[in-house]
Amino acid sequence: MNKKIGVFSVATSFIGMGIIMLTRNFYDFDVFKAISMMIAVILIVLGLEFIYYTNRYKDVEVRVSGKSIITLFLVCGFAFTIAGITEFFDHVGDVQFNKLYDFDDLFTTEQVSKTYTIASGDYTNIEVDNSMGKVYIKGDAVDDITVATTLHYNNWIDGTPNLDNLIDLTYVGDTINIQSILPNSNGFNLNSFSMSFVITVPEDFSTTIENRHGNVEVAAISGPVKVDNAHGNVSIHSIQKDLTVNNSHDDVLVDDIGGNVYVTNQHSETAIYNIAGNVEATTSHDPIVVENVTGDVRLKNSHGDATAKNITGIFNLNISHGEAYLAGISDVTVNGSFTEVNFDQDDILHHLYIKTEHDDVSVNIPKQDYQLNLSAEYGDIDTDLDLNINEETNLETYSGKIGDGTSDINIITTHGDIDLYVKNAG
Repeated sequence: MNKKIGVFSVATSFIGMGIIMLTRNFYDFDVFKAISMMIAVILIVLGLEFIYYTNRYKDVEVRVSGKSIITLFLVCGFAFTIAGITEFFDHVGDVQFNKLYDFDDLFTTEQVSKTYTIASGDYTNIEVDNSMGKVYIKGDAVDDITVATTLHYNNWIDGTPNLDNLIDLTYVGDTINIQSILPNSNGFNLNSFSMSFVITVPEDFSTTIENRHGNVEVAAISGPVKVDNAHGNVSIHSIQKDLTVNNSHDDVLVDDIGGNVYVTNQHSETAIYNIAGNVEATTSHDPIVVENVTGDVRLKNSHGDATAKNITGIFNLNISHGEAYLAGISDVTVNGSFTEVNFDQDDILHHLYIKTEHDDVSVNIPKQDYQLNLSAEYGDIDTDLDLNINEETNLETYSGKIGDGTSDINIITTHGDIDLYVKNAG
């Protein structure tokens, strides 16, 4: 009589695969990483199964089930195939595969250009819709709008394309609409085209851009700006009013904005500097940096670090699976998970609230009066202050005042330490 092992491991693999596929419908995460972790767990389970049966059935010959091992390999192969398909469609969506690349530098070898001049008249808005290519809009002290277009295409196209047939210019009320109409825009077709725009407008224009698979740059505009882009860098600077940016799979750089800033980005870096208004940003799977903001800042980031410096207004951060580096902020609220938080303040601190789990908190603050509330569950409190830390099983706490207690500090950790140091404490 013999006992075959591997059946339980196969069952575990099916359960793990089902959990990943189900969870992927509700949360955005790295599928390849999750499947790699699942395979590691399956190998552990298979080893534990072998140990259990060899010790539980000492008088019985224990063998590894060949069918189970083959099934495991098939499940793993299927899992990676599903992951590849998932990532493919996350990046491609409803557009053709060759649009993932900058054909100005790859498949396109020829180009044709034309410049259009439009009298500004009563127009105050410009909207650009480009299916693939670069868009650059700049404000200047001009009366007319100039639209310089360049079509990039490959050398096996018969004849020279007519740009007038590939650009749709329409005028509705106070708005100028510019839309590229590229051939072969659907399906997998290597007759590849991309359209680039360099547009100069009066400085007080408002600007709306919808672009795919190309870089976007806007500069020196006093009106509001809105950009929707994918698979291309977005660079916005010297805007006097509000800015809205929605991007994915490439970097976002925002600098010198006179109004409020609203940014969403995923799978690439985000940097926001020198903002006169408020900032709201939601990012994932890459770091975000925010510096020199006069108004309030509200950030949400997952699977990436967050850095914030020199924020005059109220700062609020929700972060998971990353590290937070904060400095030069007098009113701070942080809620984190699997997040290390580092905070450094030289000037007066009015309010500090940090709650995180599964990582540490390190705080360096100026010497002043505080109301302290500290709690480290399954962690330690370390400080250069003379505090009477209350130590219980798996919990260290402190609640009390330093001086008049005019500023409040609340730090709560679970499975993490608290390091609290006061500058010039002696």
